[in-house]
Amino acid sequence: MSLSKKLSYLKHKEKLTTLEIAQRTSLPVGTLNKIFSGQTLSPSLKIIDRLSALFHVPSHYLIDDEIPVGCNIGAYVESQGLLMLSEREGELFDLFRQLDEHNKQTIEWIIRALVRQSSKQKNSLLERRLLCYTPVAWGERGFYMDSLSFRTLSAPVCTITREADYVITVVDTALEPAYSPGTLLAVTHKAAEQNQLGVFSLNQEGFLRKFCCRRGTCKLMSLNTEFKTLTVGAHDEFLCLGTILGAVRNYRWE
Repeated sequence: MSLSKKLSYLKHKEKLTTLEIAQRTSLPVGTLNKIFSGQTLSPSLKIIDRLSALFHVPSHYLIDDEIPVGCNIGAYVESQGLLMLSEREGELFDLFRQLDEHNKQTIEWIIRALVRQSSKQKNSLLERRLLCYTPVAWGERGFYMDSLSFRTLSAPVCTITREADYVITVVDTALEPAYSPGTLLAVTHKAAEQNQLGVFSLNQEGFLRKFCCRRGTCKLMSLNTEFKTLTVGAHDEFLCLGTILGAVRNYRWE
């Protein structure tokens, strides 16, 4: 059954019909239907080769029942042998290899902290452990996105912390009078919508601002009128890193 499930997964992923697969592989539609339905459990090597070529996966992936459905990339690890990766895991692996050593260590620290956070949360229903990011260096207008310190905190579960993915420290007065410097804000990865407060990266500098988009022009606005509004240009590197949920209260550092 593993073969039929994998082929159904690939068929859906590539958005192909059985007829289109038959045309591209020169295989009879009836033969394919039997394979997709699980009636044919062991197709010939010729059929396996044509299907693996069509879907750009190793033939080993199709015939080995030990390989999970979504994993079609192999990585050999000396201490563990062959590991099977999903397409998403493979993409993340390639991105990780492009980083310099400093950024690799940063990502590794974050991943390990998130794993520890996840494992401890399974044993606690009253508190959530979250990573808190604090800007430590400033650019021309905002804080540098690659210069953040990291620390783990625990906070009581409430409507704010329940939905939070991470916490960030307020380091300027742009959100006053709502939030003062030193306030810890819970953030969800969900992108900010119109007039919502969020965390933004503009040309690799970070900002905590209110998002406003009208007539195709996006702006980052502060609550404090002493700060200028930032307009996102057509060629700017812009990214929303999450929506601010509110202040974290009664937390403790770990």
